[in-house]
Amino acid sequence: MTTKYESGGITVSIGKSQTVQLALRIFRVRLTGLLFETDKTFLLPIAMHGIRGLVEYYQNHPNAKLVVTGHTDTVGDAAYNLALSNERAASVGHFLKDEVDPWLACYQGSPHSKTWGTREDQHMLTAIKDDAGQPFYAGPVHGQLDEPTRDAVTRYQTARGLAVDGQPGLDTRRSLCTDYMQLDETTLPATASLEALGCGENHPEVPTPDGTDEPANRRVEIFLFDGSPEPPNPGTCPGGGCAYPEWKQRAEEIVDFDHDLCELLVQCHDDDAQPLENALVRLTREAGDERDLPTNSQGQAFFQNLLAGQYQVRGEKKGFSTEVRTVQVVSGGVAQDSDQAVVAKKSFAGDEGGVGTPFNPSTSGNPPVNLQLDKEMAIIHVVGELPANLTEAVKEGAANQLHAGPWQRVEGTLQSGAGDEELRFDVNGKAFPFIEQPPAKLARLHVRKPHRLPVDYRIWDKAGKTVLTEPNVEPGTTLEVQISTRVRMSVWCFGAPFMNDPHSFNVDSKQLALLAAARIDDVSMVDTICAKESNWTDGGGGTDVAWTGRLRPGGVASGDPRLEDVRDTYIKNLVAGLRANKVQLILGYTIGNEGHSKPKPGEEPAASDTYCKGFTDWLRAASPDVIREHARAIAAFVEKYDAAGIGFDLEITSLGDAHRANLALLYREVSDQLAPRNGIVSYATAPFTEEGKVDGIPCLSGIQAQPFSLARDIPNLIARPMCYDTLPFKFETIGRSVDYAVGAAGLDPAQIQYGIYGHAPGKGAGAAIDFCSNKLRPNRIGMVWYQVSQASSVATTTLTGDCKNAEAALNAGEAPQGTEGQPLQVPRAAP
Repeated sequence: MTTKYESGGITVSIGKSQTVQLALRIFRVRLTGLLFETDKTFLLPIAMHGIRGLVEYYQNHPNAKLVVTGHTDTVGDAAYNLALSNERAASVGHFLKDEVDPWLACYQGSPHSKTWGTREDQHMLTAIKDDAGQPFYAGPVHGQLDEPTRDAVTRYQTARGLAVDGQPGLDTRRSLCTDYMQLDETTLPATASLEALGCGENHPEVPTPDGTDEPANRRVEIFLFDGSPEPPNPGTCPGGGCAYPEWKQRAEEIVDFDHDLCELLVQCHDDDAQPLENALVRLTREAGDERDLPTNSQGQAFFQNLLAGQYQVRGEKKGFSTEVRTVQVVSGGVAQDSDQAVVAKKSFAGDEGGVGTPFNPSTSGNPPVNLQLDKEMAIIHVVGELPANLTEAVKEGAANQLHAGPWQRVEGTLQSGAGDEELRFDVNGKAFPFIEQPPAKLARLHVRKPHRLPVDYRIWDKAGKTVLTEPNVEPGTTLEVQISTRVRMSVWCFGAPFMNDPHSFNVDSKQLALLAAARIDDVSMVDTICAKESNWTDGGGGTDVAWTGRLRPGGVASGDPRLEDVRDTYIKNLVAGLRANKVQLILGYTIGNEGHSKPKPGEEPAASDTYCKGFTDWLRAASPDVIREHARAIAAFVEKYDAAGIGFDLEITSLGDAHRANLALLYREVSDQLAPRNGIVSYATAPFTEEGKVDGIPCLSGIQAQPFSLARDIPNLIARPMCYDTLPFKFETIGRSVDYAVGAAGLDPAQIQYGIYGHAPGKGAGAAIDFCSNKLRPNRIGMVWYQVSQASSVATTTLTGDCKNAEAALNAGEAPQGTEGQPLQVPRAAP
């Protein structure tokens, strides 16, 4: 009597002989990874790793009978998938037995899979090598018979003694298939018994809903039997009655050649380091494959059966920010260039081993990915005017963190029932999340750096059409707004302007009212003080400052003993009158080569020209302590009159590189001295398009020594390029200077104002106004109108016409001058 062995053992009677029939041994080999392209049956070169492993494994079971089973995912029609899996299983069998003709037939078309063509030729040419050990083709596999592909075909035809025409015809393709099938160690012995069975989507490795793209389910498995297959191969998979599940259950050894299958653990936590349950983690592979998993109670999502490659890992959950990381997922346990199999022995308990096991980074090869999802209830997205008009220069500056637009460094105050909460915005204009309970109202947006005082921004709707006052911030939404603030509109004045009576030294209140109506932020005088070392003053010696010889209100002669009192009275009256109209006064520190001895641009002064040499000789020799003492004297003068700041105008031919260090120190020291009272410091320069240069146009050496870089990182120091009509500074050139200033030069928009002459070269005031609208406003850069005449009639025309129109273009829709937190350039008012 013969007893069939069953799992769990059998009972044998003592003293009696009994014949036991051992169960058929079954071994299961899994080939996973990218074996085929979509809807194709061509076995890709990457599959050779598993094919070689299978052939080597068969050598240890030389009498085994093989059944190749093909499997698909659930994307597409089930009947189509079943037919495709049959063709793929047959294709693998043909490859293993070097059966070329069935493969050649695929170039003519198959009942279900896509027809082969140039793409398959390119794949084979990348795997087949020439006598030098190099592949015949090393270009991209794109299916086009382009010149590199024809060249590869030609070289292959030559090497194989075929007719050379660069065209992959029947003979060439037969040779290609033959060589490809005969790649080292990829062929089973001719005596090997091999059958095929397509299972389609019937027996998934990973259960999924219909329509799911799951790489682990697109696979080929080979069962090795040490006898005839039992149950027999049904030839076609009838679903639940198929022999595959029993073969799989009875297999005592599972052998994986899966160097492209990987594992990855993603851990999500919030900004308090607490795990986030039910966060959605999405993996997106470089080829477009996506997989989603929710996190468990420990905030973990464990992905198995991944193809190796680069993945975007995205974690998201309602009420929390989203974090995205890019990681490189690698195989754990088997190297790319190894054919070693991963073998799992089946235990008596029936555990397949390795399936569903916990993540182990030491064997997976991939460390866990940690995602922090910050708590949030809403997001505010600030869209500025500038991004749509970014030039390459501005992009360069932003990329090097030299320039940040106002929307890139704003902070906000959110009013809610729990009080005010601070908001912080990242460099892309999106708010970092806030935690307090909305709905709430966004009360204000302001910047703290690089300014000395917070500067408030108006909040507009996304289109920039309507100002929003306290816009609602709803939970779970993104509020998109524009923000902007007025920028400084200044006028430059020589001499002693705005006087109505040369003998009373009082300012003309009507002209000051016109300044206010034109929404001018400050009047910047040129001729106020200078260094005693220059001959711009009546005296000399010491490091103190003195009135310039050119500031003579009412025409009082320089030798008149009343002059100093007249100057003093005039400046005090002017400061008071301007402040009453919410306009500031910036005093002027000036020294320059003017008059009959002034050299032409680019020329050095004559040896006898000592007009400004006293100052430049002193500046070159001055020690840092002397420079600081002089800066304190300048700041003390500004503070004496409660003015808003000081503007330097040093147009000196004898000023050059030898003075640059001390000049930079002087500007920095004056800025630091005035910073506690929010004092502004400016310096007149040229519209540079690169460091110290303007498109090759000659500038005074003293101007070249005052580049934009002097202002960088000094918040209350402003560069004021003078765009005279006497030099060829066209608006095209000035526009490039704007790009350079906020780009490569690294200035904040608040640190530059362009001085535009009232009647720009050959184009009139309209060109300047257009420039305000199209270049300065989008960049949030201020303007200086040069100049407002001392003559009352001319000043009135300028203020009511050109200046008013320019300011309207520059600050369209913005708050008026003197508004708290305005303009972008500080200060708004003296303390």
